[in-house]
Amino acid sequence: MLNVNILRAGFVFLIAATVTPLATAHARDEILLAQATTNKTPRTGQEAPAATGGNWIVNCTGSGASTEMRCEMFQQVLLKDTNQRLLRFTILPQPNSDQDLISLAMPHGLVLQNPLRLQVDDNQPIQLPYTHSDGSGVYANAVLKPEWLDSFRKGNELKVIFDTVEGKTITVNLSLQGFTSASQKYASF
Repeated sequence: MLNVNILRAGFVFLIAATVTPLATAHARDEILLAQATTNKTPRTGQEAPAATGGNWIVNCTGSGASTEMRCEMFQQVLLKDTNQRLLRFTILPQPNSDQDLISLAMPHGLVLQNPLRLQVDDNQPIQLPYTHSDGSGVYANAVLKPEWLDSFRKGNELKVIFDTVEGKTITVNLSLQGFTSASQKYASF
C-alpha cells in the first residue's frame, strides 16, 4: 500500500512516497502537490477570481460572451520528477443543474472493476465507479451528495484509494484544511 503524506513547506507541499508504480520505475519518488493556478482572464475583460482555502484552490473563468463566471474548486497531486498528474480532485457545477459534481482524474493502469474509494478520516469509505477514460487518464465522476459535502467540511483528511493492475493499492491523502472556506468561496460565485 502506498501512503502519501503532506510535508508543508511554504506554498508548495512536498509529499514523500514509498512506491509509485504508475508513473516511474524508481523505488522511491517525491510527489509535488501543485497549488499553482492559472489566473485566466475571461473574454469579457473581467478579472477572474482565484482564491485558495488552505490546500484547496477556487478558480473562476468567464464563459465567453456572457458575464457569467464558471468556477471550480480543486486539489491536485503531481509527480515531482515528471510533473505527471497522479490525482486531481475537483468540485464543479453540473451542466443544466443546481447540483455540483465531484470529478477525480487519475493515471492509466487502474483496475476498473474495483471502485475508487473516498474515506474521510476513519469514516466508512464511499465507493465510486470509474466513469470513463481518455488519453490523459481514468476518471470517476459523481453528483456531490449533501452528506459527502458535510463530511468533507467536518473532516481533517480525505483518503483517495485505488487499485493498480500491478496488484498495488494506492492511498493518496488530501488535507481537508481550508475545505470549508474554499467551498464557501466557490458557492459565492
